[in-house]
Amino acid sequence: MEVNNPIASVETNNQQLLEAYVQKPEKMRFYQEGLNKMKHSGMFTFAWHWSWWAFFGGWAFLLYRKAYIPALVAFLVMSFAGSIIPVFGYLVGMILLGGSSAYFVLKRFDELENTLSGTPEDKARAMQSLGGYHTWVIWLMVGLIGLSLLGFLMLGLFITSSF
Repeated sequence: MEVNNPIASVETNNQQLLEAYVQKPEKMRFYQEGLNKMKHSGMFTFAWHWSWWAFFGGWAFLLYRKAYIPALVAFLVMSFAGSIIPVFGYLVGMILLGGSSAYFVLKRFDELENTLSGTPEDKARAMQSLGGYHTWVIWLMVGLIGLSLLGFLMLGLFITSSF
């Protein structure tokens, strides 16, 4: 005799929605652990969840994960902090983004999960279209890093040819 367990059914549905939102099976454990830290008794709260990708990628990680407003804020704050205290300000920003970026990605998931309506299949389709990632951000960062390296090379050639 099969017994329906509504709690297990809800957990399975939440897992499927998170999988649809993340769209990278190899990252599911990371996001599931983060969600377990941040969601208690139905309440979503901040919790530190470290990401090396976010530490090194900064605002680009948030843009990659479609967290547009936090990405813009992180870009502006990092630019400001880096210009006020060049190395230390940027390093502090990197550390803060490394520990808090997963919160912004999962907060967006939680908001979508709570506002979407319809069948579980409809919700999963919506999560797939609203979640996921942008691969073009990786190419943007490769291009920006390449341009920066080229600029430093040109600056070095200019300085050495001046003497």
